[in-house]
Amino acid sequence: MSNELSFQKIATRFISNIYALRVFNIEIGNLAKQHDEKSMDSIIEGLADNLGIDKDELKTKIKESDPQSNEEENDEDDDLDNDLKASDRDETRKVLVDIDAKHPGFIMGLYKSLKLLRKKSPIQSLLLRQGALINLTIYFETLLSDLLHIYYSLFPAALPADDRVLSLADLREIGSITDAEKYLVDKEVDGILRENTKTQFDYFSKKLKVNIEVLAKHSSELFEIFQRRNIVVHNQGIVNKIYLQNVSKEIVEKQKIVDGSTIKVSEEYLNKAIDYIFLCGIILIQQCWRKWRKEELDLADSALIDATFESLIEKRYDIVNEIAGYAKDVNFEIDRSRRVVTINHAIALKQLHEAEKMEEVLSKHDWSSCSIEFEVALCALRNEEKKLVELLSRAIPAKAIKQDYLLDWPLFMEFRNSPEFEEFMVKHFPKT
Repeated sequence: MSNELSFQKIATRFISNIYALRVFNIEIGNLAKQHDEKSMDSIIEGLADNLGIDKDELKTKIKESDPQSNEEENDEDDDLDNDLKASDRDETRKVLVDIDAKHPGFIMGLYKSLKLLRKKSPIQSLLLRQGALINLTIYFETLLSDLLHIYYSLFPAALPADDRVLSLADLREIGSITDAEKYLVDKEVDGILRENTKTQFDYFSKKLKVNIEVLAKHSSELFEIFQRRNIVVHNQGIVNKIYLQNVSKEIVEKQKIVDGSTIKVSEEYLNKAIDYIFLCGIILIQQCWRKWRKEELDLADSALIDATFESLIEKRYDIVNEIAGYAKDVNFEIDRSRRVVTINHAIALKQLHEAEKMEEVLSKHDWSSCSIEFEVALCALRNEEKKLVELLSRAIPAKAIKQDYLLDWPLFMEFRNSPEFEEFMVKHFPKT
């Protein structure tokens, strides 16, 4: 285990991975969707040409028959004929022969159309989202691996006794005590990562004594993500009894999932899955960090503040709301850190148009003797612009509010959009 591994590095790597996946989902996903739309247009044109149908008329009929059509409805079947009963096949064959007799060349045109459909089936978006889901679960498993490695680097004696036994031949092959320790930890971690998510969470709870009850609210969704990954990878997305046994009945009933049905990775599903993984990962990092390295509470506090801030920047206000909900029971090293998270929480609630909840959150603190930076924050939240400008004029010279705060912090979003903002910035930051 590398001595360089730290909670800061673990958190940074996890957040970077999730951020990269979000970018991929938005940017690459949009390109794939455009590709699929072009493929669909090409298919429609080919159908029209091969069957002698007006192209625009065919497009109109497709829209009218299925206005919500999307690439998820395009199931690839290697042999559609297998789904038809013998009697159905005979009837279909008669109908096609009759049509071809009246319109010579129809069957050949239909054959060409089906060949084109198979060749240009618009499934790029679906395939990319499936790949993104697989990567998402890998990122969470990487996080679990990092946390387990850092635990056993801090508490090597906690390694199960049975796993600390090595044969003389093993020791000779490994070569050193340090490498032997690394081998034993890697072996333990590898064994845990091969288990399902529920068993992994039990390990953190019972073996590592980490309180994961704070994740109970989202555990059902988290477990379902990994089960969906499994059937996408191993069963072509077809639901089996293993999936149904391991996924909560509430999710199964809500999504009307039955044995043998096919489930996909829609854009909406992937976005929610990324949110669940991100949220559970952040909370799990915080729980382990605060339990195993109590001397680093200030760093854990900073990481928690950063998580709320970056989520605000991305306009993921529901995520901020969830993280702040977790943070209300956290032991912050200093009061200022708790207040900053509270302000970020209030910003998210304001953007969610939850003014009453925002005031409720703010009311849980006594702001009467707080520093000027928090006075500024309260004015900005409550749209008290005149008082805000007055306080900023005092806070900026005192270096309580910096220029980048005004330019970047979502707290000042409304102020940045006001006519007075540019004039204010020129006055107080003339050099820039």
